Amino acid sequence: MNAVTSEPFFVRRRTWSSHEVLHHNDFSRVQLSDLQREELKPAFWSFLCSEYDSVNLFTEIQKRKHQFSPDFLAFAQAWRTDEENHAAGFAAIYERFFDVPSEQIARDLPARPVDFERVEEFLADEFQLSLVLAYDEIVTTHAYHRDIPMYASFGPRAYVNWIRFVKRDEALHFNNLLRLIRRNHRHRLGEVRGVLERVLAVDVHGDYGGTFVLDHGGPGFNLSHDELSSICANTILKKLTNEARKKSP
Repeated sequence: MNAVTSEPFFVRRRTWSSHEVLHHNDFSRVQLSDLQREELKPAFWSFLCSEYDSVNLFTEIQKRKHQFSPDFLAFAQAWRTDEENHAAGFAAIYERFFDVPSEQIARDLPARPVDFERVEEFLADEFQLSLVLAYDEIVTTHAYHRDIPMYASFGPRAYVNWIRFVKRDEALHFNNLLRLIRRNHRHRLGEVRGVLERVLAVDVHGDYGGTFVLDHGGPGFNLSHDELSSICANTILKKLTNEARKKSP
């Protein structure tokens, strides 16, 4: 039985629109050389696919929703809305930067194969899925932060504003998940290190299967394997195990 605190859980988020941030942007002011386009196109396709693939994970969560708490399902709904907004922004950038029709993007995204076998063990219960999502969100927060100079180089300020908004959402997701874990799964905090070790092992091996999580080997990804552990997994471990020590008599 989950050890749920009496404090109510609510999902903290900001409501904004990629369309509104980028709509009035002058894409014609972005001057990319042929070499830049060649280098950036696979990276931005990878970014777009990763954000779009939230629909695949959300669908999987809905199939198994009997095993998740109302708190987690409320988070998942808000998270899915945010990720859909992020994907819309990446799609707009991909269309304009690389002259790919929106109709082709809309056809190609769902046509990719989806396979959850690689991450199946983390879907077993809410605690493990919350941890793997928290890990994924903090990784993305750091990765998008490092990409800010690239967006600034494109010229119009809207690009920097947009990626900062996306980064802020990812950080909010991360903090929401830690709050949910503390609230609903405090009795399992002793398992955090073991779960994160398995998450890291899976993340650096095998092929990404359109599952949204553990996609950290694609084009444009800017964190090393060591940083996935030292910066990302260790941050979760410190925050949650420190919490456990604070609550111990």
